Amino acid sequence: MELPNSNSAEQNLSALVDFSNHLNSNLNLEFTLNNLLLTCFGKLHITKGAIAIFEDKKIYIKLSKGLSGKDKVNTKVLEENEVENFKIQNKLILQKSIVSSGKEIGYLF
Repeated sequence: MELPNSNSAEQNLSALVDFSNHLNSNLNLEFTLNNLLLTCFGKLHITKGAIAIFEDKKIYIKLSKGLSGKDKVNTKVLEENEVENFKIQNKLILQKSIVSSGKEIGYLF
């Protein structure tokens, strides 16, 4: 007996695997971040978001879409204590850590 949503779950899992393969085939960071953000837009039905990456003990907003009317790349550097204000100012509700090899490397807003 199949669960009622098993077909939907299988399609989502298949899409996730395809997405992962697509991202892993490209080493361009901007391409990868753009695809990550656009995928979140589609899945969460949102129209704005940002990705911040930690570099040299600073937090760089590497990509944003839908904020202040313009798409931005590498436009802002935040200190750790400024992250919450950035979220409030841009009316971003969700924040998820980006983890690679067990290490937090940034945030997805």
